[in-house]
Amino acid sequence: MNYLFLGKEASWERVLFTFQKYAIDFKKRYGCVPVLIFDNCDSLAKKDQKMLETLQDIAKTAIDDSTWITVFVVSVGEAPEQMEGL
Repeated sequence: MNYLFLGKEASWERVLFTFQKYAIDFKKRYGCVPVLIFDNCDSLAKKDQKMLETLQDIAKTAIDDSTWITVFVVSVGEAPEQMEGL
C-alpha cells in the first residue's frame, strides 16, 4: 500500500510518505480516515502543473485504498480547469 518509496525522493514525497504512515495508524486507532488539505493550489498550477497532477494521482490512490481524504482548495485560474481535466 506504499504510494511513495524511500530513497532519493523530494522533500514533499517524504512528507507524504510520513503522512501516509500516520494516516494508516490514525484509521486503525480512531476508525475513520484523516483529511489532508492542500491550500492555494492555484499557485501550484501556475508553477508546476506536473506536481499538481502527481498530487491528484496520489489523492486518487489514497481514497481508493481508504487511507485518507484529500481536499484541494482552489479559486479562479488554472487550477480548477486543470483539476477538471479541461
